[in-house]
Amino acid sequence: KKKKKNFFLMAHINDLHHLNFSENNLILKKPKKIKFKSKHLYGEERELSLLFIDKKINEFIQKIPKEILNTLSICLTSDHGTASDEKNQGPLTSKGLSGLFAERYLRIPFMIYQPGTKKNLQIKNSSLLNSANCFPILFKLSNLKMNNYVKKLAQIEKQKYILAEHTHRGPGYENLLNGQIYNCIITKKYKYIKKNKVGILDKNKTQEILVRKDNEEVNIINKKNVKTLDILPLIKKIATRQKQI
Repeated sequence: KKKKKNFFLMAHINDLHHLNFSENNLILKKPKKIKFKSKHLYGEERELSLLFIDKKINEFIQKIPKEILNTLSICLTSDHGTASDEKNQGPLTSKGLSGLFAERYLRIPFMIYQPGTKKNLQIKNSSLLNSANCFPILFKLSNLKMNNYVKKLAQIEKQKYILAEHTHRGPGYENLLNGQIYNCIITKKYKYIKKNKVGILDKNKTQEILVRKDNEEVNIINKKNVKTLDILPLIKKIATRQKQI
């Protein structure tokens, strides 16, 4: 209330990977009798846990004074998609060809509350975008001046592909030391995955994979078709990127 100028607040809901059911367990410590992995399983308990977190977010918003809420933009997002699917597989245990780059792990919620916006706004954008492309939206809502780099991130209509990478098939630091680096080029129809070195926890030992983005991503496309996807120059850049990392 005392802040007269614009302000920005980032609130981190600590560890949604584990199950929370009550006020006392909002930050749940590792149980002594229950194995660690059991807290990641998909099922009714996980659904109830997510509902509880939703309830707490709603309670937090309800406590914001209306005079502030009427001039406040709220953004809700996450660092990755589901932590556990119906097969009780997660980003680190997925047996699919795409592994951590499967759609269910990559797709994240990104919701914005903006005062004065019309309800049921029927505007859809099917452009490829990643988390970095959201910065221009946040900059504009915060009345922050955008430099040329941020302005470039707003040009999502021209994006034919996006890049993703990770080293986290276990302890990320150790993987970096061992040169275990995974890069991915994502288009609207395909994903190309290059593994610099297959990790111990990786269920799929194939080092170079091209996958169609449908049918649970299990359709391998013949590598000869790579040229038709217009991503051959990008594939060459991956080797350079892996050396940089």
